[in-house]
Amino acid sequence: MKKDRSPVAIVTAFIVLGTIWIVVTSIVGYFVEFNRSILILLGPLNAAVFVILAALLMFRLIGKAHKKLRESEGELSQSRRQLLEVLENVPIILMAANKDGVITVSKGSGPGSVGYKLEEVVGKTIDEIFKDSQEIRGDFKRAFKGECFQEVRSWGDRVFQCYYRPSYDERGNARAVMGVAVDITERVQHERELTRAKEEAERANRVRSEFIANLSHEIRTPLNIVAGYATILRMKHGEKGGEEDQEIYSTIDEASNRLMNTVEKILDVSRFRSDDFRMELSQISLSQVFSELHYEFSRIAEKKKLELNIHLPGKDIYVLADQHALRRALTEVLENALKFTPEGRIDIRTKKIGEGTAEIIIEDTGIGIGSVFKEFAFDEFTQEEGGYSRPYEGTGLGLALARNFIELCGGTIELESEKGKGTKIIIHLSLSRETEVASGSQEDQGLHSMQDR
Repeated sequence: MKKDRSPVAIVTAFIVLGTIWIVVTSIVGYFVEFNRSILILLGPLNAAVFVILAALLMFRLIGKAHKKLRESEGELSQSRRQLLEVLENVPIILMAANKDGVITVSKGSGPGSVGYKLEEVVGKTIDEIFKDSQEIRGDFKRAFKGECFQEVRSWGDRVFQCYYRPSYDERGNARAVMGVAVDITERVQHERELTRAKEEAERANRVRSEFIANLSHEIRTPLNIVAGYATILRMKHGEKGGEEDQEIYSTIDEASNRLMNTVEKILDVSRFRSDDFRMELSQISLSQVFSELHYEFSRIAEKKKLELNIHLPGKDIYVLADQHALRRALTEVLENALKFTPEGRIDIRTKKIGEGTAEIIIEDTGIGIGSVFKEFAFDEFTQEEGGYSRPYEGTGLGLALARNFIELCGGTIELESEKGKGTKIIIHLSLSRETEVASGSQEDQGLHSMQDR
């Protein structure tokens, strides 16, 4: 492709050639003897050469300028056509009105969506076009006062995001208003559908929670009656009955407790979903909590021939938590540990870590959790092995409730597990001031344990 020379290069060439011509003719005139008539003609000849070269130079420069101008006009015309094509096809309205309220510019496909053609809009007044929209007429008046702003307005059955901007004369007065309106009808409809769907989902969730609460109440009330009368019958006739009768009473007690526990968990889930829990933080002794839990779960561990070891530091640890929530969380974790540990032991350890944090570790030697299921372990109503043939009973709510209760106390809960090698639950809670004060005045007296075999 041939490369055009720049005007600077052409002028430079003209100067160089002219200089060479003058120098050459001067040298020739000095060394070569010409008659007087030739010398007289040499001056006009030099001038003629310069005039010719200057004319060629001007012709070249003017030609290049015209070519550049034509190229620029072509590019400008193409850009203008592209811009107009875009404006005529995008769902917007580009409109300008002069100070008399007459529309001078109208572009875009927006007017067509409300029944107007572009040529029908230009030349008419704002009041004529927007006679049914007092809001849009008010927007133009507001913009003519010198304000730039945006509003969402309806025109016909369409919704537009409108932007208004005035232009000013040399005195600073608004002489025209430019308005751009983007059709957002589909977006608004989509947002309304999302809002409606959200409201319906919230309503369905509320109805479901109320249903669960009512159903749980309807189950728990007669269940309490059955369990109560079973206890009365056992007290009256327990000593007279044989081993078979004692087994029946024990079965009734176990079934009642299992069903009551299930109802309690479902009620807790319903309360969490409806944000019905009210937290009351207080200073709680971990030694006291685990002493109570040891008394409660030691019989279950003994029945399954499991070791339940609770290792506590000699100096008590106090945490800042909700009494009910903390106890319920630890109960859920221990129930899971005892349920999914066919043999071996459950170890519980507590200690202070870092600044102001207590750590509780509950570790078992049970069946463990597979790597795929671990990310779902804290989800509600999930068990690694489901269906009617699953080897372990339960609703799949234990860890989900434990996490909710710990988070209610402002703590965190983590899980480490490997299939066939047990599970470790790690809980972090905030220390209370009582522990922090005591740690500065007392030395740790070592560990003491509560064990069952």
